Amino acid sequence: IVLQGDIVESFKDVVEGRLLAAITDLYNQYVILFTIFLGGTIGVITRSGGQLGFTEWMSKKATTNKQAQLATATSGVLLFFDDYSNALLVGSSFRSITDSFHVSREKLAFLVDSTSAPIASLIPISSWIGFELSQISGALATVELANSFVDKQVPTSAFNFFLGTITSRYYPFFMLFLQFLLIFLGKEFGPMLIAERKVVVNRRTDGGDGKADAKFENDETQPSEDTPKKAYNFFVPISFLVIIIVAIMVRIGRDGAGPDASAREVFANTDSYSALLLGSIAGGFFAAGFYLIQFTKDGEFAAPTPSSILAMIDPRPSKEGMDAPKPLLSLGESADAFVNGMKNLLPAIVVLILAFTIKGVVTACATDRLFTEVFTESGNASTFPTIVFVISAILSFCTGTSWGTISIMFPLVSVAAWELGEGDETFFTVALSQILAGSIFGDHSSLISDTTILSSIGSGCQIAAHVWTQFPYAIFVALISIIFGTLPAGAGANALAMLLVGGAILCVLTALISVPVVSPSGKYDIMTTLYMKIVKSPELEELQEE
Repeated sequence: IVLQGDIVESFKDVVEGRLLAAITDLYNQYVILFTIFLGGTIGVITRSGGQLGFTEWMSKKATTNKQAQLATATSGVLLFFDDYSNALLVGSSFRSITDSFHVSREKLAFLVDSTSAPIASLIPISSWIGFELSQISGALATVELANSFVDKQVPTSAFNFFLGTITSRYYPFFMLFLQFLLIFLGKEFGPMLIAERKVVVNRRTDGGDGKADAKFENDETQPSEDTPKKAYNFFVPISFLVIIIVAIMVRIGRDGAGPDASAREVFANTDSYSALLLGSIAGGFFAAGFYLIQFTKDGEFAAPTPSSILAMIDPRPSKEGMDAPKPLLSLGESADAFVNGMKNLLPAIVVLILAFTIKGVVTACATDRLFTEVFTESGNASTFPTIVFVISAILSFCTGTSWGTISIMFPLVSVAAWELGEGDETFFTVALSQILAGSIFGDHSSLISDTTILSSIGSGCQIAAHVWTQFPYAIFVALISIIFGTLPAGAGANALAMLLVGGAILCVLTALISVPVVSPSGKYDIMTTLYMKIVKSPELEELQEE
């Protein structure tokens, strides 16, 4: 479009102009480096046995079917820092536990998938935050240039704006709430009910019909067999990472706002990009040092000897130090784990760079201005957030990528949202938050979504079975998000109030349409009952009798 149909020049412009510009942009570099170093820190924590120690600690709390599911979902929430490692680690760690308590692989994959992207997208310290802030920052800068309301000030702090979007991201919140609700109720509906009932009724411990033979091996970042797996080796470095990032943000914000500034002013004047990058580097160094001062021998922690202390400085084996306790991770092992952790996030880095490039192409084609003109001339402001959510959901479903959807939608929607809301910051926040919420839909409903595939692999579940059983839940939550979230919030209702109201409605409707997995009558939910009236299924009839 820009180069009037010249395919060769267009390709050259995308590669040499847009792609290189995306890589050399200062803020994009911050995001890329933060993601790389966070991946390295995760690699060190994984290599120490900390993540496995955490999941083993959580699994010991499970003694029933319900507790096994609850431990799985809770672990997914607490491993908030990265959706990829979350999906793979939780699924592979809890697979044997959930199998033994008669939980289907489809349900395990649902628990894993529904806590990976949703929680990572909401938490301000995760592998998502850098990318989300970069998209928000670019949107705010674009709106500032196009602002036609002289009496309205465009928000300037990307981090504060990010925090403001959290309460109106209905879809990820409702999805998280739904899975815990189903666990506590002991109910399911749709294909998931059938999958769960087949396993529970027949007391199967093999994961059920949806089991897959696929295995995931997380290469060099996995700890050796004789490494002690302790939960505190997960909690301590992660706590340090969170604390140091917040401390750096406060320090930078106070330098900019003054020592007497309020918390909101401090975060409005901070540099979150710098804090995330410096914090992720510091987190890696801290983790390496923390594991260096712990010593092990024969798979157990042990007190250091003089030879052990010497090995911290000179790792070359000596005759005296052969049988001495060794550091949990030597500096060399931590360095190797850090590099391998960075390598594991290489696909995410590629997606990041391509997403930044797409953003530049969309803007160069003036698609954002066309979108603005269409909706400002004929659009209804109150329905605009819903339209944004639906388009983002459809796009993420078709492409299978939430980040790609976000990078396309932010340039398209930002100016239109500001113009339609006549410079109202609340409306602007609600509208843009639906991009971040709707993009998660594809992670739960698309066969080609990265987290869908990773959740299936980690859980040992067939991808088609995972999507088939989870899709009704994704549609159900999306409808609740629209009817009791985006529509009233777009019309001016308080976003937080609608989050609470929507959660209550979700609770009531779930209780009404779902049925117990184990039922004396064998009753199915209304969805399955209608299906059986249309399609005769001897298998389902036999299961009902059992």
